[in-house]
Amino acid sequence: MQWRIATDRHFLVGLTSLGAGMLLLAPKGLGVRAFALLLLAAVIWAEPPEGPLLEVAVLDVGQGLSVVVSSRDKVLVYDVGSKFSDRFNIGSAVLAPYLRYRGVSGIDTLVVSHGDNDHAGGLQGLLETVAVDRVLAGQALHLPIKDVQPCEAGVTWRWQELEFTVLHPSGFEAGRPVNQSDNNQSCVLSITMGDQTILLTGDIEADVEQVLLQKGILPSDVTLLLAPHHGSKTSSSEGFVRWVNPDHVVYSAGY
Repeated sequence: MQWRIATDRHFLVGLTSLGAGMLLLAPKGLGVRAFALLLLAAVIWAEPPEGPLLEVAVLDVGQGLSVVVSSRDKVLVYDVGSKFSDRFNIGSAVLAPYLRYRGVSGIDTLVVSHGDNDHAGGLQGLLETVAVDRVLAGQALHLPIKDVQPCEAGVTWRWQELEFTVLHPSGFEAGRPVNQSDNNQSCVLSITMGDQTILLTGDIEADVEQVLLQKGILPSDVTLLLAPHHGSKTSSSEGFVRWVNPDHVVYSAGY
């Protein structure tokens, strides 16, 4: 599944139509036709070479999650799918080939929502094949990765028109075993561009949904929601759904 916000091309389409119409319908003579050719040339030179301002791809990884968020010159990956065996994982078998297909040579920010296999299992496979500048994680990772930053509520950054805000959790919990999974430690990330908002929720359950509602930090009327915990009955409480009120919902689930 892909979702994108592209540049407004209506003006260029209008110029193209006007120029083509003048060429076809104008009476003989150089004046009008020369002007039409100038209009068409202006369209060609004005055509923006960049891609869409924002593109979100939710990859088909079976029961798990992997999302690629792309701006014109930067890439964020949210979760890396499962590791099924020592010979097969989503990171190297699905995510890395997809990035290569899109011409992506490196990831600017990698967010691992929490430690469950279906969200973090493909991490090592991905790191062995794709360069990553920065890693944020909702839980400490039991892999030899340097400089992993806690996915901590209040952390924000911008990529041109895009604003990223971490809503949950409050960093790594002291004393928690690094290999212990906890759905409610999932990194919740809001991505905003103008009046468009994408909400990535990991596996948070109803308890955290209520906490976020009580804190008053959840965005409302979002454009795209990744359903918490793959749409499980433990999540997507009525109050949460009513407040978030998404235009589109994606359930990344294999069963």
